[in-house]
Amino acid sequence: MLETASFISDNGHEVNLDNGVVEFLAVPVPKQKFKAPFFLSFLQAQRDIGHMRLPGRVLSVYLCLLGELRYENYVSISQKKLAESLKMSQSDISKCLKMLVDKGILEVLGFKNGTKCFRLSPTIGWRGKVNKIKRYKL
Repeated sequence: MLETASFISDNGHEVNLDNGVVEFLAVPVPKQKFKAPFFLSFLQAQRDIGHMRLPGRVLSVYLCLLGELRYENYVSISQKKLAESLKMSQSDISKCLKMLVDKGILEVLGFKNGTKCFRLSPTIGWRGKVNKIKRYKL
């Protein structure tokens, strides 16, 4: 088999000398920091949640809570604000949260200033420093 002659141009292109076609493009990308908040999600956990066949309202609450996720998976939004945001009753929000707790998606941490505090299970996803998730031995 005949090898094709090529060269790397100054701008990082590998050019095939036989036909002048750019075969490979090497573009250096500077390291970037994310400006928007993000969290790490475990794919299998999301598949498992999909197979739970949660009702639409429960999924809406779950997705809204992901948007409120704080470091180390704490969720800081009152049920009242959540209800207003999703245009649901507080009673429905409470039922949805209970289902998310019963399914192991959320953990109840207790009460703070009369508000029930939750945390996303670290088996579902993580927001925070990766070395801190190690303590959960996932």
